[in-house]
Amino acid sequence: MILKRELYTLGFSVYLDVDEIRTGSDWQDSLNNAVKCCKIFLPLITPNYGKTKWTNREVRLMFKSLILNHSYQFKIKLADMLNKKIIPINFLDQWPPDCLAIQFSTLQCIMWNEHHSNGDDQSKAWREEYGKKVAEKIVEEIRKLRMPKEAKFEKRRQMKRDKRKEKHLIVISSHPKQQCHVDDIKASLINDFEVWSTTDEIESITSLEGPKISLESDVINQNNSCGNRNFKMFETKVAAAKLVIVLASKDYFECRTSRQHVYYCEQRVSIILVKCDEFPFPSWFELLMMDEFCVSVTDGNYIKVMQQRIDFIVNPTSERERQNEQNAHEPQESNLIDFLKENIPILDTCVYVLGSLKNLDGRSEEICKAIGKELAKLRNLTLIINGVNKTNELVAKSFIEAKKLDANSSGEGFEKNALQPSLIHLLSLDHSKSNDCNIQFMNSTPYCKTLLLKGTEKERETAIARVFNTCILIGENSEEIFQVEEFLLWNDHNVIPVISRGSALNDCFHFPFKMVEESFNIREEDRRNLVDREASPEQVAKSVVEVVKIVKKCIASYKTEVINSNKLSRKSLKKRKTQEKLIEGGECEGMYSIATEKENLSDNLLPVVENDSEERKKKAIGKWRMIRRLTMFTSRR
Repeated sequence: MILKRELYTLGFSVYLDVDEIRTGSDWQDSLNNAVKCCKIFLPLITPNYGKTKWTNREVRLMFKSLILNHSYQFKIKLADMLNKKIIPINFLDQWPPDCLAIQFSTLQCIMWNEHHSNGDDQSKAWREEYGKKVAEKIVEEIRKLRMPKEAKFEKRRQMKRDKRKEKHLIVISSHPKQQCHVDDIKASLINDFEVWSTTDEIESITSLEGPKISLESDVINQNNSCGNRNFKMFETKVAAAKLVIVLASKDYFECRTSRQHVYYCEQRVSIILVKCDEFPFPSWFELLMMDEFCVSVTDGNYIKVMQQRIDFIVNPTSERERQNEQNAHEPQESNLIDFLKENIPILDTCVYVLGSLKNLDGRSEEICKAIGKELAKLRNLTLIINGVNKTNELVAKSFIEAKKLDANSSGEGFEKNALQPSLIHLLSLDHSKSNDCNIQFMNSTPYCKTLLLKGTEKERETAIARVFNTCILIGENSEEIFQVEEFLLWNDHNVIPVISRGSALNDCFHFPFKMVEESFNIREEDRRNLVDREASPEQVAKSVVEVVKIVKKCIASYKTEVINSNKLSRKSLKKRKTQEKLIEGGECEGMYSIATEKENLSDNLLPVVENDSEERKKKAIGKWRMIRRLTMFTSRR
């Protein structure tokens, strides 16, 4: 309030969010309009600034559905995208702040108290004199931005002339070690485009473990540093570029400058990713670039594919075609979901296994085998695996061998039970053509059914996360962070994490697991076994099965409540007495009683909720067909 009052006195109109947003008003629209209409954005950097609990989810949701939120990082990002002048007011003892190091790494800040930064004054109180000095420094920064109208007009006219004469500019962001790939891309584009690479001007890239900036001055300005001059050059080039090509590699991910480039370009300009090695995308990079077009240098035709994509971005036939291409994923995902539901009729008993693609140690392998063996004891369980990797192979083979032994010991025979597949193997069309011995083994197993899925890997994983409500995650690598995020955050489904190396759950991923909640009534021993390094593989596997039973029981109970509630509301329109009968007797299709729960769990059967909505649809279709046939018969006569 002191700073706001001082700026008012100096003749500025000031919007303070905690003061301007009244009770009952739409704070999202208010913040949006304020940031869009302002000339200067002044974030007050306190110790709690930017540490919003759901920041990752809110920022991603904002860019997907344009729903605004009260996240500090969002306001900074919006102001940056709108080319607003950002002048941070720093209340910390270091710069940049840890939670917003990338966003503020190239910005100057104003210290709230110059004496405090020098160590002379340890007081934390915001005094009138401090507010006046900060306001004066803000005014000085604003005066530097003013430019005569004639100069602005001449600059715009010059830019228009340059655009008419020059070719489209393409910027390449890369690490110096990828210079050979930069040269190949430049050679393929130089005839049709102007190409500029970060390696043209940047001789050295700041390491990720760079030192904190000194706070000796009240105004911390990095404009004199070589690194910041290079980044200013990058900003200028990106502003004039048609698109940016990012050469992703291990060296690129470990550079602080690369993070600045990615954050600056994201949502600002079209991006093409070129994967230069097999190093997996870090979680921060995947979160920002997950929707961008990607090619790999291992593909012999990657230059040709990239040129086709560039041609589409630079010369789209129409804006409608570009919009159609952006919306083309959703129909494909819907088709995949319908395909899975048609070919897997009982989804209530399905459990999806997700695991690390590599880096399995000896204990992890034993846990995979034990989990497959214990899951086979659930007689009506359907195991779902996707693709081909070490985790899926171990769990599936152990599951099938246990099923064989059980069938032989019971005298039923393995071939007899093959009519009801207990293992469903999801494969892409590309993998189906492979001669991999594991795929041949799955296809030749009577208990296994293989479903071939179309679409991209991302579309398949999104559809899988929407269809199956329970997933077992084996391992703590962040390779599968996208699909785990789809299960947990965007579909509100359940993930059972088996952290074999004893790591903390929330340290492996950047969001809380649903299994941490107490509402599932999971035994403390089972919780501990999932993450205990000392627990034997057999103990871990038994705990996984117990957790699967409890989760499936909770899902079935919730579904039953919804079905019964819908039936009560429908029948209340016809007869009110029907409600009393349903409540007292509990006799209705889809009712899931406590006795049935105990029987299912004790007999190693997962609960199944029978929903009569499908039967009603079939009856309605049958009646319609009869009426249609009668009408046609009458018309013919």
